[in-house]
Amino acid sequence: GPLAGTCSLALFYLLVKNTYQDRGTTYLSSLLLLSSPFFLFMSASHMNHTSTLLFLLLFLYFLQRSLASRRPAHALIAGLALGYAIIIRPLDAIALGFPFICYLMLRAKNREVPLGHPAAFLSGLLAMALLILLYNQLTNGSPLLFGYQKKYATMGFLGSAQGGPPHTLKGGVINTSNNLIGLNQYLFEWPLPSLLPVFIVAYMALFSSFRLVTWEYLGLAGSALVAGGYFF
Repeated sequence: GPLAGTCSLALFYLLVKNTYQDRGTTYLSSLLLLSSPFFLFMSASHMNHTSTLLFLLLFLYFLQRSLASRRPAHALIAGLALGYAIIIRPLDAIALGFPFICYLMLRAKNREVPLGHPAAFLSGLLAMALLILLYNQLTNGSPLLFGYQKKYATMGFLGSAQGGPPHTLKGGVINTSNNLIGLNQYLFEWPLPSLLPVFIVAYMALFSSFRLVTWEYLGLAGSALVAGGYFF
């Protein structure tokens, strides 16, 4: 956990540096992550959120490198990293990665990156997908049967539950609200709401002339898809 957290901080620094090309933004962002009690306590645990964060950041960093380079090796590493994140926490990784995959395919369609990049990326992603399918076959008797699904006889989406009453839309509203309240409180544990700047920037981007950089829009979209996945 601590090693994964340390590597995540380094990757986050490089990702922000490449995105903004601004030293002040890079240092401030990295300092905020380093001072986050949520990040520090998760990095001190055995929870798999920390390793998921590491491989998702590895995916984003090398995807970014692949878009600025003609070397397909960067895209291959990005695909392997996202695939490994999917092995650890499938819902989180698929939801967050989806907008970035679409962006890569769009850039390839417009011939802004070589066609070998998406091919290399998908090759890495497929290799990891085959690995988790093989693991499921060996451990659960079916390539499409995951461990949680076998244990609880359900994936826990709407109309079913891994414990207690079936999940409903009302339950989704309650769970999503509780998750946002928890993140709002524990992300920085400031006197002010931790997520207030995020909602202000998102509101400005949607309803005013204020514009974000492309990677900020992709990040907001991925975050919304993660929350939406857990809503259902």
